[in-house]
Amino acid sequence: MVWRYLTRNEQIRAISASVYDEKLLKLKDRTYDFHDQGGFFSTTVEVGNDGSQFVTLVSDGMKKLTVRRYRNDSPEVKVMSVSVGGTFGGKEVNVFDSRFSLQPDNILYAAAICNERESGLYHSLKVVKFDFSGEGEMKFAPEVKFSPEYLAETNKVTGATAKRLEDVYLTDLLLTDEKQLVVVCEKKYEEGGDDSPGHTRELHLFGYNEFQTPSWHRIIAKDQVAPAAEGFSSIGYRAAVFGPDIQVVTWEKIKNKSDLYLRRVNAQTGAVQEPKGLGLNVASDQNPSYVKDFTTWLDAKTIIGVSRPSKKSASLMLNKIAVK
Repeated sequence: MVWRYLTRNEQIRAISASVYDEKLLKLKDRTYDFHDQGGFFSTTVEVGNDGSQFVTLVSDGMKKLTVRRYRNDSPEVKVMSVSVGGTFGGKEVNVFDSRFSLQPDNILYAAAICNERESGLYHSLKVVKFDFSGEGEMKFAPEVKFSPEYLAETNKVTGATAKRLEDVYLTDLLLTDEKQLVVVCEKKYEEGGDDSPGHTRELHLFGYNEFQTPSWHRIIAKDQVAPAAEGFSSIGYRAAVFGPDIQVVTWEKIKNKSDLYLRRVNAQTGAVQEPKGLGLNVASDQNPSYVKDFTTWLDAKTIIGVSRPSKKSASLMLNKIAVK
C-alpha cells in the first residue's frame, strides 16, 4: 500500500491510499477519513498478509487506542477501541508514547506509556491485544506502574540519582513462538541545542506470558553517545527473536574496548546474560553509523556486520560473525 496524509492547517484530516496485490497490480484507491477525530490524534497504517489494512489511532485526546480493519473484499469496517487514559486518583493521564505491532496471523499488539498531563510524570505501561479473527476480541493486560520503587531500581542499576523517569520511549514489541511478549523501551535524549550529541542509555524490558500477564521486568544499563551529525543512527540497539531468547546487539565501549556486544534475554524468565564482545574490532571514532545500520542476523548463531578496520582506513568490510 502507498499512502499519504491529507492535512488542513497542519492537522491530519484523512489518509489517501492505493492498494496493490502481490504482483503490484492496483486493486483500489481508498480514503481513510478522520474528520470525526477532532484536533489531536496520532495515526498510521499496517498491512496484513491477507491484504487487510489496519489503521491504528491514538485518539480521544490521546486517551484511547483504536484499530480499524479494512478488507479488500468487503465494505465492512471493523473497529476495536479501548481507553488507556483518563482520570486516576484525581489526575488526568494521557498516552505519552505508543507502538503497534501487527503479527503474521493479523493479531495486533499495542503498548502505551501513559503519563500525568500536568506534571509529565510517568504513570504506567499498558498493553492491549487486538484479535480480529472470528467475532473479534480485545485483551487488556494488567498495567505496570512506574512507581517510586521502579525509579529507585532504575537508579540502582544505572548508578544515577534521577528524581523522575524521563526520556524513555517505546522501541520494540517482540513476540516469541510461545506467545511470550517482550516490550522494550529505551532512554534517548539530546544534551540540548542544535549541535549537541545524542545519548541512548538503559533499556527497560517488560515480559508478558502467553496469557498476557506481566511476569517480569529488567533494566539493562548501557551508555552510548553519538555526535549530532549522526543523530541516533549509530547508537541504540538491534534485537531479534530466536526460540525463547531475545538477542540484543549494541555498539559500545566496555572496559575500554570498542566492539559489538551481544546480550541474550530469556523471554520466559527475564534472565539476562552478560554482554559478550563479538570481536568486530569497531574503530572507536566519530563515524560509526554503519555499524548499527548494517547489523543483522542470518540465524541464531550467525550475525552479519559491517566494520572499518581502523581509523585511517577508508574501506568497509562485511563480516560474518559465528556466535558460540
